[in-house]
Amino acid sequence: MAYTQILKQPHLVRLWLSQVLSSVGDQLYSIAAIWIAIKIGGANAGYVAAAGSITGTCLGLIGGVYADRWDRRKTMIAVDLLRAATVISLAVVGSFMPLALWQLGLSAMLIAGLGALFDPSLQAALPELTENEDRLQAMNALMQVNHRFARTLGPGAAGWLVSLMAVHHFFFLDGITYLVSAAAIFSISNRYNWKPNSTSQVSQGGLAGIWQDIRKGAQTVYQHEELFWSFGMYILANFAWSVGYTIGFPLWTKQFLHADVGTYGALVAAYGVGSVLSNIVMGTVKTRRRMLFISGSDLVFFVGFMILAFAPNLPVACFGSALAATGGPMADIVLMVMMQTDMPRDVLGKVFSLRYFVMFLGSALGLLVAPALYTAVNAQTGIVVSAVIFGLSGMAGLIRFGAKESAYKPYVDPTLEADLMNPQEKKAVPSEDGDTSASKQKTEACTHSD
Repeated sequence: MAYTQILKQPHLVRLWLSQVLSSVGDQLYSIAAIWIAIKIGGANAGYVAAAGSITGTCLGLIGGVYADRWDRRKTMIAVDLLRAATVISLAVVGSFMPLALWQLGLSAMLIAGLGALFDPSLQAALPELTENEDRLQAMNALMQVNHRFARTLGPGAAGWLVSLMAVHHFFFLDGITYLVSAAAIFSISNRYNWKPNSTSQVSQGGLAGIWQDIRKGAQTVYQHEELFWSFGMYILANFAWSVGYTIGFPLWTKQFLHADVGTYGALVAAYGVGSVLSNIVMGTVKTRRRMLFISGSDLVFFVGFMILAFAPNLPVACFGSALAATGGPMADIVLMVMMQTDMPRDVLGKVFSLRYFVMFLGSALGLLVAPALYTAVNAQTGIVVSAVIFGLSGMAGLIRFGAKESAYKPYVDPTLEADLMNPQEKKAVPSEDGDTSASKQKTEACTHSD
């Protein structure tokens, strides 16, 4: 029913389809950038990827600050136009002369920095665009499945496109997807509250103001016990995932199955299938036992990783990989809905940026530890260590919060609350599906069914 509701909202359909296309374009960009960088500089291609990762980590928190200060609709449109100009310029340069590593590195920095502003703006805008929690959870699931779907479709599309055009033309295709995204966002009605009403004093300007806003977001998370605990678990989960999946899976394939990249690809494909199916299901699951799902996610990873570590053959290993993948959406979607429903609208961007920051922090720590770990032990033991970290994290969450219903205090916009207290002052605003009932919109925004 939640997905059906989204299909009845043309603006949500346009937004989702544009982001699906944009995600596929991002995959084409990544494939082209790394391939060209390797041809130019060999192992030095790693600097191109590092430039983007470092920029995204450094600017992640700052992007959330401005996602909450500026009009999110205008911000996302401007970001898409700038990203389109960046990647199309690479295609143009590549058509007349060989691209250089510094050009690819600069592009990676610009794309990552702009993405650090676009992503929090989009996530923070979803509660306003969906207008009720049923659609919000389903929309989160669809947005999450975009990237997983693109990781599957992108490489296949690249293999077909390379027979039709030069690799640097992939940048032009990615630019078109950004323009489509900008057009889709521009087409959404301006009636939505794209710039949140501040519930606190206006921030200072300059670096002091940025630090003040970052601290405000961190304090808001700290005061929400479940969210603060979840962020801690998120660091551990991303640490264990980087050690076990990113490094452990390919090493295990080589050491225990004595197989090649094709077999490793089967494990990755199985992981993708499990992740996509879990996304679809989690878009329809309604629960107030949010910490049960977040803690249970880590336990699912524990079981899946353990099955794979001791798998006697590829089919069993693929089953373990697919099972582990179902744990990701269990935590991600529930956590996003928790942030979008419990947090004040004027700090949502900062909270989402903080989520990205702890995610990248956990992954970076895992990737730094993994080489030393796998030097000391074999791949099987390394994956078991990752599984144990997942298991301990999940058990700690269950012990702390149990399986009881989570504390649920949905945020209500102050202006909305005032309207509800003074119904005679309400004004009907036509929605995109033709409904002019302001009371219906406001009632839906405050309705939370179990």
